[in-house]
Amino acid sequence: MVVIWILFLALLREPPCPGRAAAVPEPPGGAPRARRDAGGRGGVYEHLGGAPRRRKLYCATKYHLQIHPSGRINGTLEKNSAFSILEITAVDVGIVAIKGLFSGRYLAMNKRGRLYASESYNSECEFVERIHELGYNTYASRLYRTVPSRAGTKRKASAERLWYVSINGKGRPRRGFKTRRTQKSSLFLPRVLDNKDHEMESYNSECEFVERIHELGYNTYASRLYRTVPSRAGTKRKASAERLWYVSINGKGRPRRGFKTRRTQKSSLFLPRVLDNKDHEMVRLFHSSARFRESLLRAPSKNQRRRRGH
Repeated sequence: MVVIWILFLALLREPPCPGRAAAVPEPPGGAPRARRDAGGRGGVYEHLGGAPRRRKLYCATKYHLQIHPSGRINGTLEKNSAFSILEITAVDVGIVAIKGLFSGRYLAMNKRGRLYASESYNSECEFVERIHELGYNTYASRLYRTVPSRAGTKRKASAERLWYVSINGKGRPRRGFKTRRTQKSSLFLPRVLDNKDHEMESYNSECEFVERIHELGYNTYASRLYRTVPSRAGTKRKASAERLWYVSINGKGRPRRGFKTRRTQKSSLFLPRVLDNKDHEMVRLFHSSARFRESLLRAPSKNQRRRRGH
């Protein structure tokens, strides 16, 4: 019996074979599951991609965050402001891009910690979204932060600090390196749009179209809501199949009524084209020049309509 115990202890003390590694169990799917990143008590959204969330960001200082076409960022006390309607899109786990619906610009923070509205999407437009107590969120720059001071310097060593989107008590943006996660000015409550906001959007079910790709790269766009329904059995008219109503422009540049259109007609086929330099210049002028924007939105005169062939 003593010999058996000695052999058992010897086996326990024997080191593992160097040519063999212990197998680590993997989760289903092969790839290890990403850990939930949580800073302090708050967590992060783990959704990826998908449709943008349309929200208003209500700061704890009682201001709604606004993104202006001129590139300015500020807060407003107005409950229903067009420039406070935002599209929040997840671009990575816990990372979002915030775009003004009517300004067409992205919220961004530069290397000096200043908030601005960018015409195009870039790395300065990415923010870390975290959930905190009472439903408030914080939005910290993914690119910029205060790095710890090096050892040996006269200044006291400090921990790494994130730079947050922040609106002070006067509705003005604060510079990122002056912000803290616990400050009221850095806390935002994502608010769902109300009826007045939806009226400003001017969006309804009639604005939705079914996009189909056809031969030679052409697309068709059919109304999602309306179509020609088959005639009932027993009527004098010949039974017909259901037909979609397509967006269609005739040979004179005029729109055709949906129930007169067919999928195979040239007037219903559209080729999506990439914008050229002149198009991008027009977009830039529309967002930066109020005079140019008003001239485009103004109703054309009779002479202008005559020149255009209307």
